[in-house]
Amino acid sequence: MRGNPERRPAVGSTRRAVLKGSLVGAGIATFSTGLASPSSGSAGDPLPTQYDTVTVPSNNDPKRNPTVRLGSGDVLENVLIDQTAPGAQGRIVATGDDWVIRNVGFRGVGRWDDGEQGESFFHLYVSGNGRIENLHIDDREPPGTRGTTNAGGALVARGHGGRIDVRNTFVAGCGNNAFYGGNPGSGGGGDGVVTFENCYHRDNTVSQFRIGTPGSYVENCVVVVDDPEGRRGQYPNGSKNARGVLARHHEDLTADSCTIHVSPDDVDTDPAFVSWHRSGQSNGATCRLEVVDCDVSPDTQRIERNSGGDVVFAGGSGPGRDPTVAVVDEGVPLSPEMAARGDRARPDDPT
Repeated sequence: MRGNPERRPAVGSTRRAVLKGSLVGAGIATFSTGLASPSSGSAGDPLPTQYDTVTVPSNNDPKRNPTVRLGSGDVLENVLIDQTAPGAQGRIVATGDDWVIRNVGFRGVGRWDDGEQGESFFHLYVSGNGRIENLHIDDREPPGTRGTTNAGGALVARGHGGRIDVRNTFVAGCGNNAFYGGNPGSGGGGDGVVTFENCYHRDNTVSQFRIGTPGSYVENCVVVVDDPEGRRGQYPNGSKNARGVLARHHEDLTADSCTIHVSPDDVDTDPAFVSWHRSGQSNGATCRLEVVDCDVSPDTQRIERNSGGDVVFAGGSGPGRDPTVAVVDEGVPLSPEMAARGDRARPDDPT
């Protein structure tokens, strides 16, 4: 990632002071410090013994007042965003160069909805040059409850022209894509790169991974679509249709060494891989998704769909080998608190 070294807040009061400076508007959210027991995580710096909690108030307006706003050089890390209040939805906006979102968990289901399909639907709205690592979002309702949230996981701005790297994320249950990374490839977009490695995304409406700019890829990631109760959120039109990897707008798009589990019992399943192109809606002349060494569950009903584009398989990809989470190096955070303290583990294998 180009630019100056990270502006990394120190542990303790200095780190919290920088976070407070990132809040947009007075009285929007409140801070507290939560203690976390030290535990083993990824190699590198020792895990912190505390993290900060940002409490999102009831019926907030994330469109006008995002919970946290980051600019060039800003680092948001070791934070739990509590969105459990009625009508609350946490939202992070990051723009510029060399920003970092690391060790952040969202507690509760995002609820805000003004009836518009815009950037405000998403927990993260990002562009420029940055990194997202060890993030946890889970908008699924409890067992036995049908999901209704329209919130999306993350949206990359249409004008994004840099590079955003996404690593070791857990995103589940969102109603408008887990991570909408293809937006910059649409007509007039900035064609910025988005890369995913070692991520676990499951049961999100529309797609688990969405790419659409040259050089963007999904590597060593896990897709699970297995939601027979319909606990995940719904698209604004009421659909719960869920794809695996959705490619749009361009060639030079890759899914490499991923495992895909799409259950025939899911409430509204779609193919594991989709290549989609519409003339006049894309910067590219065509769309091509190359699938390399990806395992797909044997009972997946539809492996691919070409809608104006092409899905090309290479390296033995396809159904027949049971998917395993072993492709996700070091795992992902399995709870908001695990994310906030910088910890991660491997989920169970899909069944």
